[in-house]
Amino acid sequence: DLWEKRQPWPLRQEMPKHALWDAEQACSHWRTYGPCFFFALSYGWLHPVKNDPDMWYLERVVRILREYRSCAWAFFVWFRKHGLVDPLATGPPEDIGYFIDFCSIPQQDQERGIVRSAEENSLFIDGLGVMKFLYGHFATTVTRITDMPASEPREYRMRGWTSFEETISNAKPEYEYKVFTFGDMFKPCANELRGIAFFQTSLEAQTPPRLPEQFEAELQRRRDALPKCSTITLFRNHSDEALVVNQYREAWAHLRLSRSLIYRRVGWGCADIMQLASVIPEFQNLTKLVITGSDISGEGMLGLLRSVPAQLLELTITDSGAEDAVADLSAELQRLKQLQMLDLSFCKWGDDGIEALV
Repeated sequence: DLWEKRQPWPLRQEMPKHALWDAEQACSHWRTYGPCFFFALSYGWLHPVKNDPDMWYLERVVRILREYRSCAWAFFVWFRKHGLVDPLATGPPEDIGYFIDFCSIPQQDQERGIVRSAEENSLFIDGLGVMKFLYGHFATTVTRITDMPASEPREYRMRGWTSFEETISNAKPEYEYKVFTFGDMFKPCANELRGIAFFQTSLEAQTPPRLPEQFEAELQRRRDALPKCSTITLFRNHSDEALVVNQYREAWAHLRLSRSLIYRRVGWGCADIMQLASVIPEFQNLTKLVITGSDISGEGMLGLLRSVPAQLLELTITDSGAEDAVADLSAELQRLKQLQMLDLSFCKWGDDGIEALV
């Protein structure tokens, strides 16, 4: 309705009642439908008070939602098959819940006399405190709009909060079809793809998870990369940095308990694989590791196999080119004595490599 009327989305205090989910009903739907129901938008504000006055994001969100609704059944079947939807559910939810911070937690617009009350301020603080769940929980779907108007100098990766949202959503242990990134190639009016094909093109932006100290180092790297002759800062509110760093540490304490890590068609190089290998020892409960669509070198394969815990039950690594390290790989595989399923499809090892592995 807003886009048809060309009206910017309202701040939380001005949202019509019918546009807000009852908390109890929303929680019930989330428990039933998981990532088919709960969506969170990651984006950079284009105005410090009015957020999206020219409806840059609104136009894009409308297109994303239109395509999602056209293939909601496909996502429902996928997530139910993978245990993320209640098996008793007979179809996708009639609607979704979409977290957009400007519309979801109380804001302020002092020019218009809108100031948070004490109760609203408490809700605002509570809202900031659960961002780690909204973007990092295994049962939420994150849509990241990283493109911005040419007139906006402060890009998506020049911001602290979006850096947090990007990094923590990348750390989702089972990321597939739960994080979509719409970059500068996404033009809502010109994109001719429909349904599942529309979303397939936005699945390529995942990077390996980062340890909390690696996240802090990445924030510093992004700060150092900011233009030196401008007033652009990573955080407009400098106290937010400590909040973001602490939230990431708290989220990591939960994420590292995951039993499976699945990365399909990620297209990673050696540096990405070695980054993953550096964090895998944190996942002490890991029993399943899946990596497909990455041309993994011998160094990368060895790094991975040396990092996984001995209790690993399932290992899938496809498309590897690590023929030079097959003998060492064979020795590492023998360490995984509880392994029940091994899939090394399409690995380019040649007859000699396969013989050495066997």
